[in-house]
Parts: sequence; structure tokens; C-alpha cells
Amino acid sequence: LIEANIHSDDATVLWMAAPRLLFAGDTMEDTITYVGEPEDFAIHLADLDRLAALAPARILPNHGAAATIEAGGYGPGLVGATKDYIGFLQQCKTDVTLRDLPLSQVIQPWLGTGDLTYFAPYERVHRQNIERVLNAG
Repeated sequence: LIEANIHSDDATVLWMAAPRLLFAGDTMEDTITYVGEPEDFAIHLADLDRLAALAPARILPNHGAAATIEAGGYGPGLVGATKDYIGFLQQCKTDVTLRDLPLSQVIQPWLGTGDLTYFAPYERVHRQNIERVLNAG
């Protein structure tokens, strides 16, 4: 069990070293992670780096495309996609031109690699994440 502050400050993931399988819980999601504490982004990114250093072969999040999960989970690109999304949210704080971008456009590079799939209901989560970032101290 590995404690991680990603998504929330009380996250725990399960690492199975022999099959290189990471049960990510809510720390990473497809289409995007829900952000609970944007003031902890530096910690989120450091913890994502810790998880990436494990070099998981497959990642099983709590939320994602059923077909991908049934096929054995996500590849390690899910970590990079999550880091990129957090980076995007950080940029929204200072770059007003990014704030109105739809989620489908923000994650486009990761859709092309197959690391993420687009799920339209996450547009609402994306809007909430941006608002949470803008309202954080």
C-alpha cells in the first residue's frame, strides 16, 4: 500500500510488484482526475512521479473505460496524461485564454495515443476543476 496525495490528501494505491500492476483508486482516472485540493498540486505531481518510478506495466483506476479495464487496464501513459492535465490546470490560474477550452481539446494529445478516452460527462468535472483552481488561495 502506498499513500499518495493525488485527487485528495487521503489516497492510497495498491502496488503489486511482480505483475507490475498499480491499482490507482481515484488518484488517476480516465477521462481526467477530479481535483479536490488544487493548493496541493506540487505534492500531486511529486506523488505521480513516485508512482511513475515504479514503472507499472498496467494501471487499474476506479473510473475509466470498461473495455480498457476489462482488457487489463491502462498503460503507464495514464500517469503522464494526469500530470499534463494538472499542468494545464496550473496554467489556467494565469492564462485566461485556457479557461474556456473544452476538455475534448485539452486532452486531445492523449486521445491520439490511446492513453485516454473521451467521456462527455467529464466536461462537467473539467469545469469544476477549473473553478476550484481559480478559487483556491
